[in-house]
Amino acid sequence: MPRKGGSENLSDEAIEETLEKVVKLLVYISDKDLFAELYRKKLAIQLLFDKSANDDHERSILYWVC
Repeated sequence: MPRKGGSENLSDEAIEETLEKVVKLLVYISDKDLFAELYRKKLAIQLLFDKSANDDHERSILYWVC
């Protein structure tokens, strides 16, 4: 996910649409568990340092990935 300010130009619908496309790509990744683990670690760092783009978007991608 982009850092704060990175998604200001995109509507929530556009971001959700992009997230859905990313999730569809996960079907083709052979090691989804590894991807999910790396994403969770990256998200944890973003949240600890308050660099998350949008909490709702982060929850959405976690819902799809996990």
